[in-house]
Amino acid sequence: MPENNPQTLELSTPSLPGARESLIRECRRLQDNCLHLATTHFASANRIWTIHTFILGPIPLILGGISGWKGISDPGIAGSSAVILSAAMPLITGIVGSVFTFWNLPETRMRHYAAGTSYKTLEHEARRAWELHSLLEDEQRLTTRVLDLCDRYNKLNESSIQTSDRAFNRARAKIKSGVFSPSFDSHTASPGTGTDRSTTGT
Repeated sequence: MPENNPQTLELSTPSLPGARESLIRECRRLQDNCLHLATTHFASANRIWTIHTFILGPIPLILGGISGWKGISDPGIAGSSAVILSAAMPLITGIVGSVFTFWNLPETRMRHYAAGTSYKTLEHEARRAWELHSLLEDEQRLTTRVLDLCDRYNKLNESSIQTSDRAFNRARAKIKSGVFSPSFDSHTASPGTGTDRSTTGT
């Protein structure tokens, strides 16, 4: 027998079981991806700085100094081959300088550093989202926060400079050595285009 006074329907939609846990897992994945990608970009920036400062950068200075040395530039002192070599060194110096200009290593280094900084900022925000905000916010507000983080992560993937597998492997080794403490295994992030292979966010 139906009741004479039907119950009033609740208009609010109940939360899905495990929704908050899923949001927390997504934040942790995002945090771990950002940790690996930030470390990869920082490793690339440091490597470029080392190559430019200590390896390739001094070459034009050294060649220019040698070419001006009287011991090889004076025909009365040096042999004919040394004089030819002295004349060729300025040409080599110019070529090396042109190659450096084409590579634009300082700008490439700064792009890697900027990308690493952006990923590091996003990593900290993802960590705060699941460690702090997940305890204080309702699921709707937490969902909005997580979706915003994922959207920013995807946009950062699209705009960041490309990284190499070698740089990613060095970064992963650095993290596993204990320099950093990732939340869980590093398989969720990957090198290459600045995106991860196993997950691309939401």
